[in-house]
Amino acid sequence: MSDLTPSPERGQDASSHQSITSHTVISSAEQKCSCGRRFVCLECRRYWVSKRVRSAKTWLKRKLPPNVTPFSITLSIRTTSDWKTEAALLWSYWKELGTKRTTDKKGRTFNGLDSIVRGLASMHYLNKAGEWQTHIHCTLMVTETFRRASLIDTWLQIGGSYSDVQPTKSLGAWVRYSIAGDVPSDEEDRLALQRMNRGKHQVRRIGK
Repeated sequence: MSDLTPSPERGQDASSHQSITSHTVISSAEQKCSCGRRFVCLECRRYWVSKRVRSAKTWLKRKLPPNVTPFSITLSIRTTSDWKTEAALLWSYWKELGTKRTTDKKGRTFNGLDSIVRGLASMHYLNKAGEWQTHIHCTLMVTETFRRASLIDTWLQIGGSYSDVQPTKSLGAWVRYSIAGDVPSDEEDRLALQRMNRGKHQVRRIGK
């Protein structure tokens, strides 16, 4: 991925931009810069990703029932011409997936997803070639009765088009990868993502 240091925004001169980016050498992910541009600033991302990963791992592992296994999941939908529409649809489908894991008023389940204890998801926007391909990476903590086919079938019924469901060998590594996300190399695209995501949760949960 190319350099993520933001270029001067409209209305800023070079000296103003220099004052914003003078923090770029930070020795530890425990430190954060003061520019306030979490998404487009590489140093901001280091700090906030580390903070979110610690919080996510603590939440995922707390008060689990016996014999719980973490699964790494990739979920996507059919590609459209508008990545903003894709992102909105993916989050709505993720929310619906969360409702599918619960029972009805009579205590019945119809999809086998009640074995999902909790889950955590983060949006990714690019494929391995750096091209737009909006998708979700998530972590599910599931009991031994979990069936992959149930999740795959439910995702297709909701409106999704692809799912990859695998037990994860390293919970910490997968959570960090999924939360770290990705950013496009184009400055305008990064700023567009920042505007779209401002004030919204970048890591979303199902379960308690």
